[in-house]
Amino acid sequence: MNQTRLLLVAFLSLQVVAPATAADFESHIRTWDLPKKKLIEWDWETSFYSLEYLREHVRAVERIPFDGMAITIVHEGKRYHDGLCHEVKWTEEEMKPVYDALAAIEWSAWQHNLITVFAGEKHLGAESQVRMDWFDDEHWDNILHNIRLLTRAAVAGNCPGILFDPETYHRTVWNYYPNPARRQAAVQHIDTKSYDEYFNQVRKRGAQYMTAIQSEMPDVVFFNAYLLTRIGPSDTANSIYGLYHAFMNGLLDAAGPEVVFVDGNESSYSYKTKADYDRGYSDIKHRKLAYIAPENRKKYAAQVQASHALYMDEIFGIHLRRRWTGTHISYPERLRLFEESLVHAMDAADEYVWIYAEHMNWRNHAVPEGAIDAMNRARERVHALSIEKRETDSELDDTVREAMERRDDLIEWLDRGDIGKPLIKMKRAHIRHVGADAAEPVIDGVLDEEMWANATELGEFTHLLHYTRETLTGPTSVRVAWNENGIYLAFTCFEPETERLRSEPGQQQAGNRLRLIAAADGDASSFYRLNFDMTGFLSIHANSGGEKTWNDPLTPETKPSSAVTIGDDHWAAEWFIPWSCIGGKPNPGQARGVNLHRIRPSPYESTSWSPLVDPNLWDTQNLGTWVFLPEM
Repeated sequence: MNQTRLLLVAFLSLQVVAPATAADFESHIRTWDLPKKKLIEWDWETSFYSLEYLREHVRAVERIPFDGMAITIVHEGKRYHDGLCHEVKWTEEEMKPVYDALAAIEWSAWQHNLITVFAGEKHLGAESQVRMDWFDDEHWDNILHNIRLLTRAAVAGNCPGILFDPETYHRTVWNYYPNPARRQAAVQHIDTKSYDEYFNQVRKRGAQYMTAIQSEMPDVVFFNAYLLTRIGPSDTANSIYGLYHAFMNGLLDAAGPEVVFVDGNESSYSYKTKADYDRGYSDIKHRKLAYIAPENRKKYAAQVQASHALYMDEIFGIHLRRRWTGTHISYPERLRLFEESLVHAMDAADEYVWIYAEHMNWRNHAVPEGAIDAMNRARERVHALSIEKRETDSELDDTVREAMERRDDLIEWLDRGDIGKPLIKMKRAHIRHVGADAAEPVIDGVLDEEMWANATELGEFTHLLHYTRETLTGPTSVRVAWNENGIYLAFTCFEPETERLRSEPGQQQAGNRLRLIAAADGDASSFYRLNFDMTGFLSIHANSGGEKTWNDPLTPETKPSSAVTIGDDHWAAEWFIPWSCIGGKPNPGQARGVNLHRIRPSPYESTSWSPLVDPNLWDTQNLGTWVFLPEM
């Protein structure tokens, strides 16, 4: 080695090498993405979608960021969803059109749909009302035949499996002992067969059930709303689920290695924090082993997935029912709660999370404002997760905890029926009387008469509770007065796009509607609904208190008069309604139930003066009150 090379080696050996950073090694660390989580839609609205509707509207159905839905088979007016149907046996010929209809639905984005199967007993026979008997082989021949055909329907629809709902909507099949509180009789053979004999028989039937399913779909995803209950063993025998875990053990007994069970953990409806979902995961994986026979525990560990559920009505306080947590927090907090809950639920689930709703629709105006955007944000956040520590929103947790305490304090002493009522305060207004000497306004839509300056001004309109939203694009103000002849009303309907009212008069003016709902007298035994649009008076309908309908249009002796003008940022409506249209003139000082309702078509808004729930305006018990003042 020459002198120059030695000097170079010595020089290099003296150089200080900068320490490697984490970024230098990051590309060399081998990791794998976490399994993709799947969201399933299961709600009241979609349970009425026929297969024909799904085929025709599949692209609209798939617009919502789910991965699949619970499909309740409704075909040509008939429902096929009873998982323990023992009174009738469906035929191959009967089911062939069902299979064809399922196969004809061209799903694209949604590849994880599930066929819904209900376990609560509902009699389907034309004459028979015989209870399902676990020991009756003829009953079980029908049941196994029918569940085989329902599984074949899942195959025809390219569904990975079935969604089994064990809830006892009608008569339970899971109890052994009588349960008077739930109006449940004991099993048929309680005098001759012990609980253990029933347990073994139900377990046997569970194995037969799974064998029938696997004969059509060996790799079935058996998604269960709740695979096992959280009731302690000491209470289970006397509950309506005393035999349920026997059936589940039977399913496990017969399940092959390709079967995937999913515990939907319906009790997670009440979860609110990350700790709740983590605890729920532990319940499924560990604590529920108390209900699993030792010989099935290895299979349970390998083949049972943990899932969680979110209940939209509870989170968003839909209809502002007193029992919902969302009712007791602000609308932005509801959106935060939904997003955070969805993130924690997906993070603490093995593969599936399902979202249930009863009083909303994801595809029309009844979807909570901002909910779909929150879903997309949650999915992006979960997709980005790896092994790092999960963050929690402690401020939101504290807010929700305080709201739940307020809710519990409120409903502690309420009757069961009152707990489900909306937490609203009906409005009250004192309506001024127009003196006999006062000039009556000309009904021309121009609100410049002196009477309107002295009329009673009502408070602002708010969204109907059927529509869960916060933003109001078109505010409404109303002035009211009365005299011996009738009621005068002046509406100022703010509208940011008044030019459309002028350029598209037919569609826009017909779509902008106003309604008055009024009790016919102080006893509120009957009601009238008057309908107007921008072209004028349309119709009058009546109903009796409590009726869920408005009867055919009436022909009034004297029709109401109305007129409309269109301004730069609003349109105005002026009405005169004769007393004969709404049951007669009140006495001075008398109070009557009244409400006012406005519909905007674009963007759709349905608002009322006093809070209302139902878009059909049937909830007349929630009307506001007008007190008709005497002449001053």
